[in-house]
Amino acid sequence: MPEVVVLRMQAIWYSASDIGATFGTIGMLCGIIWGMIIVNKAAESGKTTVKMKRGGASEEYAHWILSSI
Repeated sequence: MPEVVVLRMQAIWYSASDIGATFGTIGMLCGIIWGMIIVNKAAESGKTTVKMKRGGASEEYAHWILSSI
């Protein structure tokens, strides 16, 4: 009888590692996305050293990006 309990517990912990990996991935993705949103909001409001404006990149910057492709 104790062997059955041990086997059931091993099956539960095997599934738990998959669930843990899934939640870890979700947490990383949420952290990256929310971090990008927070940094962009701070840059738009002028709280960073690099100022950002909505409306896209300047023509010089766009030309530099397109010429490097």
